[in-house]
Amino acid sequence: ASVTNGGAAASAGIQAGDVVTGFNGNPITDASDLTAQVRSVAGGSSATLTIVRDGQSQDIKVTLGTLTQ
Repeated sequence: ASVTNGGAAASAGIQAGDVVTGFNGNPITDASDLTAQVRSVAGGSSATLTIVRDGQSQDIKVTLGTLTQ
């Protein structure tokens, strides 16, 4: 629905309205599925998101962030 300016998604090139359909080749069916896939990979690792933007499927390479406290 929205992307925070300066956030990890924006830095990765994700735009408002993009629909994530895959993570490292695994299909994503809902937000909790995406969360589970992201948590299964170490922070700082590279991953490939498959998104649909304007009806076109494309892959985006991303680097997963880490939580700081």
